[in-house]
Amino acid sequence: MKTEDEHIELTEEEEIELMSACGMTNSEMAIALGYNKAEFVEKALDPTSIVYHSILKGKLVSEVKIAGALKRLAEMGNITAVQQFDKHLEKKGLAQIKKKIWFG
Repeated sequence: MKTEDEHIELTEEEEIELMSACGMTNSEMAIALGYNKAEFVEKALDPTSIVYHSILKGKLVSEVKIAGALKRLAEMGNITAVQQFDKHLEKKGLAQIKKKIWFG
């Protein structure tokens, strides 16, 4: 077990995932990591880059954890969680409908 004095080292990809999960913008991540903003943003928008993958993974993993926690609370009868989970499902459904309309 780690003591308070021990520091857990994250890989750069893990740091990007964490920052993305916390809602940081590409520019904010670049500054925090000490990168040239333009170069980092270019990598962040390139679907073949590790940076793009790390940003997407961070967002998706975070969303799944939150949705999973809401689902468990809703199943236990927590009314607020039921309402929040319903809003989450509605939002995802609307996003899929928009995507289908826009892109076929």
